[in-house]
Amino acid sequence: MHLNKDGVPSYQFALPPEKIRCLFDSVAEPLFAKIESNENESRTLAQTRDRLLPKLLSGEIRVDDAAEILEVTDGEKS
Repeated sequence: MHLNKDGVPSYQFALPPEKIRCLFDSVAEPLFAKIESNENESRTLAQTRDRLLPKLLSGEIRVDDAAEILEVTDGEKS
């Protein structure tokens, strides 16, 4: 299907009744919030990995040291 610029303003499409749209929103909104939360957590975990992995691999810090560093870092964020 192709619409030229003159056809767009007159294009019509079906919308469900408002009650159904509201019901969908009530189901979908928490899902989108969870997606956003998961994306934020994923970014945080990737940053933590990127900070610690090179130091762990080089032997600059040990796993015990890394756990302490994370505790201090988490305390600073609060």
